Amino acid sequence: MPAAQLERGGEKNSLEYRIVNEFMEALGKRRIPEIARGTGESVDDVQKPWSGSPARATSRAGLSAR
Repeated sequence: MPAAQLERGGEKNSLEYRIVNEFMEALGKRRIPEIARGTGESVDDVQKPWSGSPARATSRAGLSAR
């Protein structure tokens, strides 16, 4: 479970944790504006954790790189 991995990593209070825990379906469909509205954060802030290399971004989110 991705949220559990973030929790074990001490990131339970992070935006990443909240996104993975509450918006996994929207994240999978890359609905960044929807996630931003739901979290009250900016689109840029929502995109930051997943910017950079695809492998780093997916592993950080607890997802497997494809």
